[in-house]
Amino acid sequence: PTYIRVGKSDQGSVHTSADFAKKPGIHEVIKAEPNRPVIMATGSMVKVAEKMIEKEFKGFGLCSVTMIKPFDSQAFDKFTSSSEFLISIEEHSVFGGLGSAISEYVTSTKPKKVLRLGIEDKFTDKCGTYEYLMVEHKIDEKSLIQKIKAQI
Repeated sequence: PTYIRVGKSDQGSVHTSADFAKKPGIHEVIKAEPNRPVIMATGSMVKVAEKMIEKEFKGFGLCSVTMIKPFDSQAFDKFTSSSEFLISIEEHSVFGGLGSAISEYVTSTKPKKVLRLGIEDKFTDKCGTYEYLMVEHKIDEKSLIQKIKAQI
């Protein structure tokens, strides 16, 4: 089975290099300073995370995860080796997505603190714009910053 998700957020180009298409997996966007958290994000959330790092979280690292399965453990280990705190951000349920894959991997290798940010396990009974839904599910930039600050 194949799952393709096409976002409509129009956050601009997430990846501008053909390297991302040649080797799907985990790619470093911003190198973390030693012992600083690393944000792992998917899709348009990479741009959101990039803005948050520029504004609020200098020194944090950022990786774009272009493919969750199979999990790119070699790249993951390379980009997160100096961090004990990982943050996953996705426009997806916190169950069964990127955060789950990271949590499962680190619990079986080298345990680290993982903050999974995404859509909580609830049904949305309203529809609206992309921006509205981001706020409704508390995965807009302001909400994400508050959640991360509460954990660091």
